Amino acid sequence: MTKACDNNSTKEYKERDTSLDSLRVKATTDVKKLANAICIAMRDRSVCEVISIGAAAVNQAVKGLASANGLISTNGYKLNMTPFFRTITLTSGEAKTAIVFMVTKEQIPFLS
Repeated sequence: MTKACDNNSTKEYKERDTSLDSLRVKATTDVKKLANAICIAMRDRSVCEVISIGAAAVNQAVKGLASANGLISTNGYKLNMTPFFRTITLTSGEAKTAIVFMVTKEQIPFLS
């Protein structure tokens, strides 16, 4: 399931299916909304993708991931991000290279 995260997005993220959650990031994506969307996606699953095309979109994605890591740490988890490239064909037929962040969560071991 692919969800767009931008300033006009008011979609609730309650619908879930068995596929991997993919969040598309634009240059105008609000960082706080993206961070919240990542946390919501990670609530039910242990993995999701954050997809961005272009330097400004990658910048917003990295800021959103850093912010989401801080948010999710309050629940005893940390996010691990693995970036890689993927060629995406747009609806116009044009092929673009996207940077995809595979995001996984792991529990933080507490020291006692």
